[in-house]
Amino acid sequence: MRRQIGTVGVVDLARRQCLARVVHELATRAKQGHAWPTPDRDAVRAGTAEQHPLGRSNADASGNGKLALGDVGSDFVPDALRALGAEVLFHKLRMRPGKPLLLARLAGGQLCFGLPGNPVASAVGARLFVDTALRALLGMPPELPWRLPLERAVQGKPGFDCIQKAALGFDRDGRVTVEVLTGQESFRTRPLLATTVWARLPAQNEWFAAGRLIDVHPPCHLDHSLMRSVTP
Repeated sequence: MRRQIGTVGVVDLARRQCLARVVHELATRAKQGHAWPTPDRDAVRAGTAEQHPLGRSNADASGNGKLALGDVGSDFVPDALRALGAEVLFHKLRMRPGKPLLLARLAGGQLCFGLPGNPVASAVGARLFVDTALRALLGMPPELPWRLPLERAVQGKPGFDCIQKAALGFDRDGRVTVEVLTGQESFRTRPLLATTVWARLPAQNEWFAAGRLIDVHPPCHLDHSLMRSVTP
């Protein structure tokens, strides 16, 4: 059971704070108030869902009129968005954390990302998907991940792309390596204090040997050029 701080759950508060930092780093004009929960089931049944901010067709739904963030905490969310006149483009991915991720196009043309409830899953969704959308909206080229060797062997999960909390390091020869950290569960936020990058373990493999090259993403897409000179 979630402890409460006033009327805001601890998990919800952590997610909101995490998203506020992510949105700030994305260099958008969005503010913390632009991340909303979707309308509840009663609002949809009563026909009042269109009064929700995500149902408006004007630029109030985002800082620039083209992007909104919502909460995809349950399977009810797609129906709630459809009640707002949105087109659900996809819902649920073979990715962990972040499987419940949703992308919809609102009636006014804005993209709406439904991010998972756990703070880490929400951060992963924002980093890999919201970042990508913003780069496209800004006319920036696609981001290329770094390709770096694993410091030690790790186990993946066949059938799912695993996005792992990780940290950069150096081997004995001074080459940059990436270490997958312990505490990968999406509800564990303490390992984020040591996380400097996100490491991707592709779905096709169960075991990844030390030294194997994998895709690595820095915390913000604007940092991708920092390692250009050492990327294989």
